[in-house]
Amino acid sequence: MRRRRTSTPVDRLSVAVVGGSIAGCACAMAISRAGHDVTVLERSDGDLTDRGFGIALPTPLHATLLSKGYLPSDAPALSIPHRLWLTRESSGDGWRELWRQTPQLITCNWGLLWKSLRTNVPDESYLTGRRVTGLRRDSDGRAVVSVEGEPDTAYDLVIGADGHRSVVRGLVEPHAAPAYAGYVAFRGVTPLRSIEHDRELTELLSDTGLTVMYDGGHLIVYAIPDAHGGRLINWVMYAEPPTETEIDPLRGVFAPDTAVDGLLAWSRELAAARLPARINQIITATPADGLGLQPVVDLTLRTSADAPFLLAGDANAVTRPHTGSGATKALQDALGLEEAMTTTPSLVDALKVYDTERNPASNEIVELGRRIGRDQAEYTPDWTTMDAASTAAYVTATWSGQTHYLLPAED
Repeated sequence: MRRRRTSTPVDRLSVAVVGGSIAGCACAMAISRAGHDVTVLERSDGDLTDRGFGIALPTPLHATLLSKGYLPSDAPALSIPHRLWLTRESSGDGWRELWRQTPQLITCNWGLLWKSLRTNVPDESYLTGRRVTGLRRDSDGRAVVSVEGEPDTAYDLVIGADGHRSVVRGLVEPHAAPAYAGYVAFRGVTPLRSIEHDRELTELLSDTGLTVMYDGGHLIVYAIPDAHGGRLINWVMYAEPPTETEIDPLRGVFAPDTAVDGLLAWSRELAAARLPARINQIITATPADGLGLQPVVDLTLRTSADAPFLLAGDANAVTRPHTGSGATKALQDALGLEEAMTTTPSLVDALKVYDTERNPASNEIVELGRRIGRDQAEYTPDWTTMDAASTAAYVTATWSGQTHYLLPAED
C-alpha cells in the first residue's frame, strides 16, 4: 500500500551500499532518488557484465522499473508468454506434453541487467576493489566500515547488498546463515544458433519456456538476450549429487575448475539419462565456459533491518532458485527502500517500515521455494503417469494458494 509523502522526510544521510551487483546498484539508485548521498563498495575490480546466466522478472515489476526510470527503455529483455511442462517419452528421443501455462514473464541476461542498472550510478559513487573487512556501531549509533587498505569511515546507514555470504548480515542477524538443501542447480548458457539445426525447437523457444520433469529433479529452459541483439538459451537443471560429493554450500555460482569438473561431467551423464534427446542437445551444445554449479541454499530472517544496518537482495532472506525471485526480490527491496525513505520522518522509522513490508514478503517466497524443492526435486511423483489435469493439481497444491507470477490465477 502506497503512503502519502510526509512533509518532513528523512534528513540528508550518508549511506554505504556493500556490494555492487543488481541489488547494490538498485539500492544505490533508491537512496539517491530519496535525496541522500550514497557510496557503493564493490569488492571486485572489474565490471560484472560477464555474468551471463539468465534471470526472470514478473512483467508488472519490469514495467514498474521502466516507468520509474530504474531501467532504460532499451534495456535488453524478452517477453516469454508461454510455459510448457514436458516429460520424456519412453523411447527417450522425444517428449510428452504435461501442461501449458501463460505466465507473466520477462527474461533477462544477468550481466546486461546489471549494466543497465549500473549506468544510473555515477562512477564517483561506485568504488571497485573495496573489500569490507569490518563493521561496527559507534557510540553515536552510526555504522563504521573498515575497508582493506583504507581508513575507517562512518555512515548514517549501511545497506548489505553483498549476497548470500553477506558480511553485513552478521550485524542484523548474528547467527543466521544459509542452509544447504541437499541438491544442486547445474546452470548453462549457450547461443541459440548452437541448436538452429532443430528448427522446431528453436522456434518453440522464441516465446516459450520449458520445464522438463524427471525422477529426482527438473530442467528449466528459456531464451535470454545476448549483448549483440541475438539470443542465448539459458538452462537450469536440479539434481541431488552423488553421495560421495563434498559440497560447499556457500560457494555460490561458479565456473568449472578442478574441484567441480567431475561433478559437471556427472551432470551431463544425468541429463543424457533423464532428458528427452532433443532437449539434451542443449546441454551437450553448451561450452565449458558457459557452465556453472550452484548449491541450492535458503534462509529466512527474523528481521531485515536493525539501525544503522539494512539487508537487501540475497544478503536478506535467501530463496531457492525455483521461484525465479533472486533478482525480483532484490529489485522489490530497492523499490521498498525508496518508498520507506521518502515517506517517513526518521531513519529509524524508515527502517521499521522497510522491515515490516519486506521481511514477511521475503520469508514467504523462501517458504514457497522450499515447497517447490520438496515436490519437484526432493520427492518427485511418477511423471510418466501424469496428464494436464493431474499436473496442474499437483503444482497448484505446492503453491498452497500463494500468489506468484509463475502461476497465474487463470491456470
